[in-house]
Amino acid sequence: MHNEKPMKLISNSLTRLIIMLILVSIIFAIFYGYTAKQKEKGTAKRAITVLCAGDSITAAEYPAYLQEMLRKIDKNIFVLNRGIIGNTSGEYLRYMKQTRLVETTEPDYVLLQLGTNDVRIDTNHTSTDEFYKNMDYIIGMFKTHANRNGSRPLVLIATIPPIVVEEPFYFDKESARRVVNEINPAIVKLAQENQCPVVDNYKLFTGNLSLLPDIHPNDAGYKALAENWFKALQPYL
Repeated sequence: MHNEKPMKLISNSLTRLIIMLILVSIIFAIFYGYTAKQKEKGTAKRAITVLCAGDSITAAEYPAYLQEMLRKIDKNIFVLNRGIIGNTSGEYLRYMKQTRLVETTEPDYVLLQLGTNDVRIDTNHTSTDEFYKNMDYIIGMFKTHANRNGSRPLVLIATIPPIVVEEPFYFDKESARRVVNEINPAIVKLAQENQCPVVDNYKLFTGNLSLLPDIHPNDAGYKALAENWFKALQPYL
């Protein structure tokens, strides 16, 4: 009976020691995990998103070629192809609103090319004033968006290729005239007013019409288009 109290004291001390050791281990584990995460954040490179926005000329092949070119200089750059076949500027604006495109993709760079379908002579025909308003709205949606890291997307806007063929019910000589005299001048003006770099895809194809046998480029044309975007984008990366 005389040894019962000392034994209790030893037992209580041992219990407190074990609890203290467990608490120290938990605190150390939390601290180590936090430090490792902070170190990882400091050394890890944030992924860069390049969003290609446009119609079928974008929806086809050039974004894939651009991805290959960009990966050679930085494997952390990802190209998203959000070209929608057949879209006019107005239709693409509606698509952006419906899908919340900017919020869901969080782009660092936007490569914007629209206008070819706006000069069609069927129901897709868009007046130049309406085209201007649509494009101004689209550019504004991109430029005013704040990404989670606090940055805002840089928008590069391209002139559209020439109309080199006439397609019954779709394109005619008036379409070709509008590209030169209305749509591309409107694009250049929009770029100046919104302080966006201009990529001259019109000149790219007029300088080598073999790349554009139809409304759409051939495979060599898409590669050249990717190179043109790459050259324009590279100084900003």
